[in-house]
Amino acid sequence: MKNRMIATSAGETPRGVLAEPTSPYYELLEQFNELQSYVRHSQYSANREINNYQTLLASLPVGVINVSRHHMIDVFNQTAADMLGVEMPEVPILDSLVIRQFTLSEIINHTFNTNQRQHSILNLMIDGEARQYDVSTLFHQSGSNAEVMVMLYDLTEVLKLERMQADFLANASHEFKTPLTAITGFVETLQGDAGADEETRTQFLQIVADEAKRLSALVNDILSLSRMQHKVDEKISNLEISAIVEQQLEKIDTKTVTVHNDIAPDFSVSGIASDVSTIVQNLLTNSVKYNKIDGEV
Repeated sequence: MKNRMIATSAGETPRGVLAEPTSPYYELLEQFNELQSYVRHSQYSANREINNYQTLLASLPVGVINVSRHHMIDVFNQTAADMLGVEMPEVPILDSLVIRQFTLSEIINHTFNTNQRQHSILNLMIDGEARQYDVSTLFHQSGSNAEVMVMLYDLTEVLKLERMQADFLANASHEFKTPLTAITGFVETLQGDAGADEETRTQFLQIVADEAKRLSALVNDILSLSRMQHKVDEKISNLEISAIVEQQLEKIDTKTVTVHNDIAPDFSVSGIASDVSTIVQNLLTNSVKYNKIDGEV
């Protein structure tokens, strides 16, 4: 029994002791064996929970750090290491050895000082690159032990996308405003005395028609972007560019310029047909629209 208890305390798998039923210690030994079996099962359950916890912690897309009152880190997942630009440390480790951002250290200290959870968006320099992190802290205390759990979520790409969307909306609004202003202005002019003059009316109506086409093209561009965002997987195929150019030229007014299709017939790219056709159409439309009279493409 003594040897078994020493071995169990040293971390070995708990084992029982064989005993003869006639032994005066038989009942004691049976109770000891049951205790060893209970410890063995408890260790197995605890190890399984620890493994599940570690697997979950490693796979989380959120950085997780747990810091004690004595500023020792006992939980630090790979995501946190990647976000802070450090090598994965062996825990426990002093927090100042891995947390080198002053603002992050301050929010941890503030959590300890107030015993209250904190939340902030921090701008941190990681390996020379500006990153934006959503930082939340949670204070928890068990007896005399106080700890702060820190959760980091990378907002860099989200905020970048939001800025891009805001810029797109601003640019789209500006692009819409120009033809709308022209259409409104010339229509109001036609509703006045200028509308009685046939030559003026014809000229102004042509301008209105051109601006309406421009407006329609802008709407189609935005609809194309929307379709791309919601598009399901489409088939990728080998596409002959020369043939696509010829198809698109049939849809474009090229009377004012000369277009030479010098693309080799066997030149092809791998892609989605609708996307490649849109790219070619945009290139041809712009090259004709912004060319000079009797120019060449």
